[in-house]
Amino acid sequence: APGKKWGNFYSVGAAWIISQESFLKGASWLNYLKLRGSYGQLGNDGLSGFYKYQSFYNLDWNNAGEPGIYLSSLATPELSWETKTSSDVAVEFSMFNNRLRGSVEAFNSLSTDLLFNVPLPISIGITSVSRNIGSMWNRGVEVQLGGDIIKAGSFKWDADINWTITKNKITKMPVETPTIINGTKQLAVGRSIYDFWLRQWAGVDPTDGASLYLVNPLSPGSAVDTRTIDGKTYTVNPNNALYAYTGSAIPKFYGSITNTFTYKKISLSVLLNYQVGGKFYDGNYQSLMSYSSYGGSLHVDALKAWQQVGDVTSIPRLDVGRSTFFNATSTRFLVDASYINMRSATLAYTLPTSLTKKVDVSNARIFASGENLFLVSKRTGLDPTESFTGTNSNNYTPTRIISLGLNLTF
Repeated sequence: APGKKWGNFYSVGAAWIISQESFLKGASWLNYLKLRGSYGQLGNDGLSGFYKYQSFYNLDWNNAGEPGIYLSSLATPELSWETKTSSDVAVEFSMFNNRLRGSVEAFNSLSTDLLFNVPLPISIGITSVSRNIGSMWNRGVEVQLGGDIIKAGSFKWDADINWTITKNKITKMPVETPTIINGTKQLAVGRSIYDFWLRQWAGVDPTDGASLYLVNPLSPGSAVDTRTIDGKTYTVNPNNALYAYTGSAIPKFYGSITNTFTYKKISLSVLLNYQVGGKFYDGNYQSLMSYSSYGGSLHVDALKAWQQVGDVTSIPRLDVGRSTFFNATSTRFLVDASYINMRSATLAYTLPTSLTKKVDVSNARIFASGENLFLVSKRTGLDPTESFTGTNSNNYTPTRIISLGLNLTF
């Protein structure tokens, strides 16, 4: 709104190269040591649409011959910038004649006046309103290590390892809306914006192949939908299922590993990305297990579906009429997000100068390279790298590219 169109955000950074100080001049094992830090703010106005501070109306809602309009959005003149305040401190080092090098960094990011589309009661007639609703922080540590592992004659092995751990927590929510459902997540103070909030799936009833869910004690539903198996009570109606926090999309740690091998004029470089821990909601798999109409494609796991009394399986029976109940959004489709991805590899050979100089070429290099060569995850076809939020959609996975080439220097 007028008076809030502009925001001033500042930052500052400083560094100290400790290895150049006189008290470290005699440390022959230390080649480089640097301490650095920074502090700064950044503004964000990332909401869809324009002129959020004004009310808007939709036309052409006439009643017979009488013209009609209706209110489509509320005015929010108090809407302001979301502010991200970041700070970090790091140590960079190199030692043993640069055989070992790396850095260790700790970072903290505080986001205040978060911009969100807050849901409103249906009785208001408008589904949501844009507001600055709260605050959260992201904290973590990143370690980068590299070194010459082997240097023996014509053979050399270099390696670089990146390891990162990240945490997230919401610290403030609006008083009138202490919790907000956001897809497969529920935002609340003390939780992460990446914590899954899902129905609790409990397996398949071996007597008729129905999906079982833990019962919501505040809304157990009718007795017809309730079953007791081995002394435990379940519901077959997902509308009466218990919702609960179940894991987070944030991994325990993640990073990359680069290995470079060199032997005389041959070199091989391999880059691997990895993630350990975290959860991923496989919505693509859910859609392939849902059969609300005939003639659609199904996942091969449908062959493992319940078929007769006594079958013990994790796939409910194939029932078009009950598919929405049997395959509702729940913890059934939540899987481990760990993966390892060979992002790239390059094999190269530099031709001897005895050959290249005959054709007035100072250097010639033949190479073969590949990108996105393979990805190993919980389920074939699942790409946990698609989003950090732990959800997927019908997107193409990164293309596998194989390249052959020749570099010449004249």
